Amino acid sequence: MVELYRRHWDRGSWSDYGVVWDGPFWQVAGWGFAIAILGVALLIGGQWALGWRRRTLAAERASALVDWRTLLALLPITVLIGWVEELVFRGVLVNGLLAILPWGAMALVASLIFAVSHLVWDGQAGVPSYPV
Repeated sequence: MVELYRRHWDRGSWSDYGVVWDGPFWQVAGWGFAIAILGVALLIGGQWALGWRRRTLAAERASALVDWRTLLALLPITVLIGWVEELVFRGVLVNGLLAILPWGAMALVASLIFAVSHLVWDGQAGVPSYPV
């Protein structure tokens, strides 16, 4: 939908939404993936170090059953979901709100819409994280 809007109504370019396919983009994307992998490794390593996570026979059996094809299929899906989410919230929504709101109000409204759209999926489990 973003592409249809961009082509037929807005007549803008991808750079209008913050997407610039140049060297710095790929460098930042690479650093982002590296930091994410390091963060997950530190999180799991910390859990093992604190004794919160233990290897069990059931876990070893389950790890032997991992279907790598499924994992490789999930990787592009997760990247695509994140890409679309960032494009919608940081590109389209921010640009649209900046046209009618000052910068601070835009940041507040965009953040609230982002938070509510994610908390909806959590149901009752997300209630403790609602702002008071």
